[in-house]
Amino acid sequence: MLGSEDHMDPTTLVAVWAYVLSTNVSNVCNINGNCSGIGCCQTSIPKGLKGFNVNIGSFDNHMNVRSFNPCGFAFLAEENHFGFGGARDLSGASKLSLDSHVHILVDWVIGRGKRSCSQATECEANSFCMDDEDLGGYRCSCNKGYQGNPYLHNGSQALVGDMLTLAGIIGIFFSIKKRKLMKLREKFFEQNGGVLLKQKLNSQDAAYTVTVYSTDQLRKATDNYSNERIAGRGGFGVVYKGVLSDKRVIAIKMFQWVRPKRNNLSMRYW
Repeated sequence: MLGSEDHMDPTTLVAVWAYVLSTNVSNVCNINGNCSGIGCCQTSIPKGLKGFNVNIGSFDNHMNVRSFNPCGFAFLAEENHFGFGGARDLSGASKLSLDSHVHILVDWVIGRGKRSCSQATECEANSFCMDDEDLGGYRCSCNKGYQGNPYLHNGSQALVGDMLTLAGIIGIFFSIKKRKLMKLREKFFEQNGGVLLKQKLNSQDAAYTVTVYSTDQLRKATDNYSNERIAGRGGFGVVYKGVLSDKRVIAIKMFQWVRPKRNNLSMRYW
């Protein structure tokens, strides 16, 4: 509160007042940051306060004011966001060091009466409840990795940075898995005569073009190796009749056991 003769009555707070006691106002009030009762006084707000009212009045209906400060000002402010600037802060609201705007952080909770945090119903998904013993209530906060308003439906949203990081990790995981699968297929291809097959296909004597199909294509051609597609059985395995997407009919032999240098799936056209 700033003024030459002001009284602050914040209801439940201890009454404080600012009064210029010295006749040499320019010297006394010119101490920057010193709000000690000369032209400026302040008091802290006790914990658990549920209401705040400020009234400014004059003792004994005093009407005379100093020319340097015809008005009084009272406001609520964050302790570390306002500093008394001395005599220059007493010449009007427009001269206040913070241009008449001061910061204040309101700390509030949801009053729960006798309910515990486990009975609280105001915390939405992806949030948790915290008891506040000082204010006698509880508050909600978003879980780690989330931000937003925990009191609103879907108010706590996952952080974009964490989502991108998670997406990157998943992408790397599948990339490594795909690379391992490709290497495994190359290994099986070489073990089961793939190199020899390539040599024959690249030779000038090759009269036919051979296409290698994936297991997914063969499953689709045989209706996932349906019993209705069985064309015959032999000593090495089962022969299935399959139909490719271009309507070509093929025979697929699935071996019951695998030898080195032998392919577990063989195919020929009918």
